[in-house]
Amino acid sequence: MKFKSVRTKFVAWSSLALVASLTVATTFAGWKAWSDAQSSATEKAIKIALTTSNTIKGALDNDMGTVRTLADFAASAVNTQTNRIDSPELIKQTLKSTLETNPGYVGVWLNYEPNFLPTNQTEKAPDTYANFYWSRDDTGKLIYTDIATNEPATADYYQQPYKAGKDAATEPYEYEVGGKTVLMASFATPIIKNNKTVGVIGIDIPLDNLQQLASACDAFDGSAKMVILSPGGHIVGYKDQPDLLNTNAADINEEFKLNKDRILAGESMNWQAKGLLQVYAPTSFGRGGQFSTTIIAVPESVILAPAKAALLKMIGLGLLCLIAASFLLYYLGGKIANPIKQVVDGMNDISQGDGDLTKRLARQTDDEVGDLADAFNTFAEKVHDIIAQVTETTQQVASAATQIASSSEEIAQGMSEQSAQVTEVSSAIEEMSASITEVATRSNDAHENSNKAKSTAVTGSDIVSQTIQGIEQIASDASQVGSLIGNLGSQAQRIGEIIVVINDISDQTNLLALNAAIEAARAGEHGRGFAVVADEVRKLADRTTKATDDITELIGNIQQGTNDAITQMDASKGNVERGVQTATDAGSSLSEIIDGADNVSSLIQTIAAAAEQQSAAAEEISSNIQSISAVTAQSREGTDQAAQAANHLSEKADQLKQLVSQFKIREAA
Repeated sequence: MKFKSVRTKFVAWSSLALVASLTVATTFAGWKAWSDAQSSATEKAIKIALTTSNTIKGALDNDMGTVRTLADFAASAVNTQTNRIDSPELIKQTLKSTLETNPGYVGVWLNYEPNFLPTNQTEKAPDTYANFYWSRDDTGKLIYTDIATNEPATADYYQQPYKAGKDAATEPYEYEVGGKTVLMASFATPIIKNNKTVGVIGIDIPLDNLQQLASACDAFDGSAKMVILSPGGHIVGYKDQPDLLNTNAADINEEFKLNKDRILAGESMNWQAKGLLQVYAPTSFGRGGQFSTTIIAVPESVILAPAKAALLKMIGLGLLCLIAASFLLYYLGGKIANPIKQVVDGMNDISQGDGDLTKRLARQTDDEVGDLADAFNTFAEKVHDIIAQVTETTQQVASAATQIASSSEEIAQGMSEQSAQVTEVSSAIEEMSASITEVATRSNDAHENSNKAKSTAVTGSDIVSQTIQGIEQIASDASQVGSLIGNLGSQAQRIGEIIVVINDISDQTNLLALNAAIEAARAGEHGRGFAVVADEVRKLADRTTKATDDITELIGNIQQGTNDAITQMDASKGNVERGVQTATDAGSSLSEIIDGADNVSSLIQTIAAAAEQQSAAAEEISSNIQSISAVTAQSREGTDQAAQAANHLSEKADQLKQLVSQFKIREAA
């Protein structure tokens, strides 16, 4: 956005800042009012819900207390020895009295497990529950029923407290009383005798008082709705909508459906959804761990109505302040803009007049506007001095330009002569470069021949190395063979020692066989068989002796051959070692040849490198000469251009002098 007036800019930006400030303040105040309204409404709704829940809890606890008192009585009526009730009539009258003294009850009932009636009554209906039930008819008259039945075996009103062993309330159900349908619930507790459940007792209560309690809610000027839920989440009280009684709240309230388990377990919650603040306040009753829940629902429009009214008031007050501030800002803007306009008028007089730089502005105020006038006067003074200097410099530039044009022509002539000399030098350098290139080429050929000789020597050295390795391997193998033969001689000697032992054993065996033959001869006829055995043993001993003699002779021959082989291997080992020494000497000679070839190759390579460097240097010199020639040509062209520029500069200096002469300045002293 562009403004053509300081006053307009001042008013616009100041108003914008004021609007931003008022907007932030109003927004914060509105948010604070909205937040306070929400918090206050939530606290109030929770308080109402808790109060109602406590009221319901008191009434239900009172009813459950009556049921537990009846359960204690019913347990005492069971005979411990016979495990039966002695006086059914007493039980009947006690239940009747309870119903008479509590007109709000619809019925009182008691069920014992089968076979708890006296023996004479049990025989009429064995294995059935004992049933005592007092109720009211349409006229309010009390009616007694004692029909034997097995209904408690499957009915929730009986099985729920029986299995849990504690108080229980059924979900609401409809029952016709006095000619109209009434929503009711049964409150029951188990009958426990000697730590064993022997039956269940309970009361039937209409729930219309809960609907009356919900309808009587007038919180938030009557706009709040109260809903009362059973332990299972069924509606038992709903302000303004009694047609929804006995409906499960999860079927009509999505938020409750998502949090049903937590709420029915006793967790208090609140949230906002679909334009309503909803507060859930569960409360337990009896001793069964069941919860009745009170819901308070308040429209957000009702909660926020005071906050909206306050916000509208703040917005109206803010607009009034903005209008008043705009007029004030417009007035103050004029006070600021008028002196500035006077300065602008004075500057226009200077710029649109005859360029009189001797005119100055008077300082009228002591604020920034006065500083602006002083700044303009300083600026005009500096411009005056600059114009005076430009006038003088212009004359000097014109004179210098004439001199530059003359000098440029002389320099151009010198450049032409220098260019011819550079051309001659360039030709000489090119001839020298060709000679150096020839030397480099010959050096590279010699380097290649040296490398070939080195390669041949390296190959011969590798072959000698392989020969040395082969001879050394032969020497190693020969040494191993000698060791093996030596081991063979040792083993043969060991066998000879064993043969000596065998000969000794054979001699002893022969001697024993002889002694046995002598003893057999003394024994006469009885020793004949033993003499035959002794003779056979002697023969075996003789054969053993002969075999060991043969083995001894063979072992001697083996030992002699082994010694001869060892002697021959020692001689071969000496020959091999001399062959290794000779091959090593040959390898050393080849190594010296390789080192000499390396030195020659290195020298040739150094010569070639030096030749290449000289060739490169010659080429670089030639290139530099050509560059000098090009620079000389460019310098000559530049000199021509400088002469032209000097002439052009002289023309521009004349034009600048004419422009500067338009300004009026003080005459130099």
